[in-house]
Parts: sequence; C-alpha cells; structure tokens
Amino acid sequence: MNKWALVLSGSSLDLEECIQLEKSDFKLCAVNCAWSVFSFHRVDIIYGMDLAFWQAYVSQIESAAECWTSNATAAQRFGLNLDQRSYHPFEVNSGLRACMFLLKRFNPDCLYLFGLGGEGHFHADHDSHQHKSLTNPGLTKVHQWATRWSELHRMIKRHYPNTQVWNGSAASESTFFPYRELFLW
Repeated sequence: MNKWALVLSGSSLDLEECIQLEKSDFKLCAVNCAWSVFSFHRVDIIYGMDLAFWQAYVSQIESAAECWTSNATAAQRFGLNLDQRSYHPFEVNSGLRACMFLLKRFNPDCLYLFGLGGEGHFHADHDSHQHKSLTNPGLTKVHQWATRWSELHRMIKRHYPNTQVWNGSAASESTFFPYRELFLW
C-alpha cells in the first residue's frame, strides 16, 4: 500500500503525534521547517515553495531527504529538485503545493495530514531581522488558506476518489478532512 504523511508547519502539529509518525511505515513529506522534528533518515521529501525559505534554511537542513521546490531560482542556486507543475489555485502556500505534488507524483492510497491549521507555525515566528523576506501568517492568510484547503478537499474527492485523506492532528480545527488517529490505520 502506498501510504504518505504530509507534515505541515501549522500550530496544530503535535510532537507526540510526530513520534508515532516516525515509528510508522508511512513515507514522510515535510513542509518547510517541519523536517526539524524528525531524525536524519526518516523524512523522504522536504518541500519548500519559496526562494526565501531555502535562502534562510538550506544550510541548516540535516537530512537525507529529497528536497523539492517550485521556485526555479531556488532549484538552480541550491541544487534542489524542481516541481514545475501548475496547481492553480492551490499555489498560495507550500503546504497546499506539497499536497498536490504528492497526489500528482505518487497517487497515494492513503494520505495523512499533520499540522493542518492553527493561527501560525508550530515553531517560533521567523525572525524578520534575520530573514527579511520570510513572513509569518496573519489571520487573513490563515483564512485564505482554509478556503483553499476546502477547495482542495472537493477536488481530491472528484479527481482522486481512491485516495483516503485523513487529518492526523487531534488539535487541528480543520473539518475538511476527517480526523483519524494514525495507529488506527
């Protein structure tokens, strides 16, 4: 069975759930800084959409994972894999793009989402003095993203009817994807 977990960087990401995930047989795709909660060899893919993310964090990433981006400059500058597909209208953040990337590239039987939702990141805000081009999500962006996740949910039902998508974060307020504990799979 083709099972993937997409680990997003929303504030609903729970470290205890990540410990269970690390022990699972799911393949892992970590979005942006979510790679940092896993051991070196556990993450399969790190997906970061923005050049600003890679400029700020590429030197800190200690992982054997494949690194993917949709930014041609980042791919060329840092030797990353380039995801050139268009996922309109799901291109507003790295999490949405990574979800579409996994669906299109791997067509999983099961996809768990961790860290979906919340009013910010699971980690501290990006330091605007150190990383000038990285921004922290405000409520306007969070609401915009929620709308896109709702649209993505409907699109998955139409185009990927055999893919079961679950919300794996108990703390998530997202209602688009039903919550299901990982160990119940």
